[in-house]
Amino acid sequence: AMDKVALQKLCNKSGVECFVKEVIVERVVKHECAQGRFARPRPGEDDQGGEEAEQAAAASSKPGNKKKAPDMVDALLANEASRKREREQKKQEEEAAASKRKEFRAMSIEELKKHLTKKGQEATGKKEDLVEAAFALAAREDAAAARKAKLRAMDIETLKKRLASKGLPTGKKRDAMVETLLAHEAEL
Repeated sequence: AMDKVALQKLCNKSGVECFVKEVIVERVVKHECAQGRFARPRPGEDDQGGEEAEQAAAASSKPGNKKKAPDMVDALLANEASRKREREQKKQEEEAAASKRKEFRAMSIEELKKHLTKKGQEATGKKEDLVEAAFALAAREDAAAARKAKLRAMDIETLKKRLASKGLPTGKKRDAMVETLLAHEAEL
């Protein structure tokens, strides 16, 4: 790999303007393709590690590969559809958060204190502080439940691989492995 100055000297020597917009765009597109940014989304890709996804994208973009390279327009459309789904999901999450906050604001101060002490949290301060504490607690509980559901949805072999990669003991029951993994993540 050349450093920037050597590359600029080489470009000037060969008569190529290295700062022309088309050249830069071509380089960026080539780099993004190599990184797999224009690759079609694959189901279950979030369960794979980032390195595995990058290796698969790099393998599909090699010139000797027999598979037909994905059309850039199709890849961009798929990427845009994915972004649209993410925006919709984010909007739904924001609406759910707003309704949860509204629900907590509708509670009296005594009810909020009772709710927080029942969950093992400190229940002091103004009503807005109590509402925010209750909301933060509910958000943590929801995130933990979603993570647990995602882990339970995995097949047993994938769970065993995850546990082994972290140096944790594997078991035969899915629930036991999920709990072991969650306990390990809670320690971090």
